[in-house]
Amino acid sequence: MINRLVRYPEKGAAYALFGYFFSSPFSHALGQIFCGLALFLIIVQVIMDKKVTLKPKIGTFGILILLFILWSAISALVSQRPLGSLFSLKEEWLFMMIPAAAYLSKDEKVLRICLRLFAISVMIISLYGIWQHFTGIDFYHDLPMVKAAPDSYGYRARGNFTHRMTFGNYYALASMLLLGIASCADNCKSRIFYCAGFALAAIASILSFSRGAQLAILITLIIFLIFFAKKSWRLPAAAMIVAAVIVCMLSPAIQKRYKDIITVELNSDYKFGGSRMIIWEASFNMVKAHPVFGVGQGNYGLFYDTFRAPRDDRHHGHAHNDILNVAAYAGIPAALIFIAFWAAIVYKLLKLLQKIKARNYYKGVAIGLFMATVIFFISSLYEATFADEEIRLFLMAVWGLAFGLEYLVNETGENAEKMGMTEKTEKA
Repeated sequence: MINRLVRYPEKGAAYALFGYFFSSPFSHALGQIFCGLALFLIIVQVIMDKKVTLKPKIGTFGILILLFILWSAISALVSQRPLGSLFSLKEEWLFMMIPAAAYLSKDEKVLRICLRLFAISVMIISLYGIWQHFTGIDFYHDLPMVKAAPDSYGYRARGNFTHRMTFGNYYALASMLLLGIASCADNCKSRIFYCAGFALAAIASILSFSRGAQLAILITLIIFLIFFAKKSWRLPAAAMIVAAVIVCMLSPAIQKRYKDIITVELNSDYKFGGSRMIIWEASFNMVKAHPVFGVGQGNYGLFYDTFRAPRDDRHHGHAHNDILNVAAYAGIPAALIFIAFWAAIVYKLLKLLQKIKARNYYKGVAIGLFMATVIFFISSLYEATFADEEIRLFLMAVWGLAFGLEYLVNETGENAEKMGMTEKTEKA
């Protein structure tokens, strides 16, 4: 598009998308501004082209998204706080990032620039997060850094995000996206560039001490080694082991934190509300009491005290599990639709991977998008990541790139030898 975009609104929208991918790793506010600007300019371009009457190809995935939003709105209207609950649904606008990113990334150069800018930004903030762990200094927030453990040195990295768990989950997702691209990079220089981004993002995520993110990284790396590393599995496997040893040696608090997991999560006598088992128990009770429409978006926290266990002394605003959280605020039908659109996007990504025969740039991007989706879903089972708008907006961008990449693959041809131009002929 940058080459053939002579129409100013469309070109401006592309630059807004560049701004989103560069700013998203360190500023959610800037990311939302760039996202909104891209959407606005796309709409202006569509109106100028007089294509507003054309019927969009929604597909199964799009229909499921619309059904999810519709059911969530109905559940809000029948809740105890209909207006407040409807207002809480404002975050559903984030779904609009999917068509915006898809529309603009149908040009390979746009796709490449977005991912390069993203990798550069991720590496810079990852280094900042690692530095935070050892110094405890946060230039952006006045809130003091949280100690890694009471009896250990180091702090829980949070980058430019307010909460360390948001930082940990976001950078876990970023690390897998960059690893996928690195696995099929055009040349050695590009491979080193994206591998460095993967390594730094993964280490920064681990040093956030988010257990969900750490476990998700481990599981997704195993999936990568089994299904995507092919004959080159030894090098990434060795790198993973070495990185794990280095991180554990540099931060003994991580070792202690893992030793406490079983005690925290599985001990029925644990009296504090930090245990996921206790939170999930209260959420199940909430779903059983409101199985069809739930309690309404934004009302989970209001009902939590009613359904929590007597030994639970904390208050929570969501279920720390996305499927359970959706079932609690919008009912079991919404949770089934939620699972369905996840299955639809995973199916689409698998079909895309199957279609790209050669191990080229497109294949690497497809692997990265698939792994980013998988790691998000895994972490969402422990952290309710979909309820965190910073990470959710980036997931929408990832899914948008998947549709843009699908267009590129179909346009180039299934078996085209030049699918994914090399760095020598197309430098982003």
